[in-house]
Amino acid sequence: MLRGVKSPTLATAMTPFPYAIDAAAPLSEARAMLTEHGFHHLPVMAGGKLTGVLRERDVALVELLDDPSRNVATVQVPAPYVTDIQTPFEQVLRHMETEGLDVTLVTRHGKLVGIITATDLARILCTILVGPEPPANQPA
Repeated sequence: MLRGVKSPTLATAMTPFPYAIDAAAPLSEARAMLTEHGFHHLPVMAGGKLTGVLRERDVALVELLDDPSRNVATVQVPAPYVTDIQTPFEQVLRHMETEGLDVTLVTRHGKLVGIITATDLARILCTILVGPEPPANQPA
């Protein structure tokens, strides 16, 4: 880490309380959620358990080249990287880097509490290198 810069934690780096979608849901429902909220990833649940991650780029590819009436389970990336909120942030970063991951699901006591994506990591790096983003109502 950069000298004098406090390392973030998973709790401060993640997007908390992410939306999730049921594995049996149609892709059209997933597309609506992704578009409405500007998401690139959606955690996928089945029977109250995390089963995968749905990536916007995969949905777009299926819509373009395949049958868009498919359900989420057929397009999800199965067995996502899931880590506990107490896992050291640096450990999660190293795992994401070595495995080439762009998303990590964060749990507390087995329940989904957050998601950390490449976008979150870019925001953190920008804050470290450039400084915090000014409030929306103030000029940059």
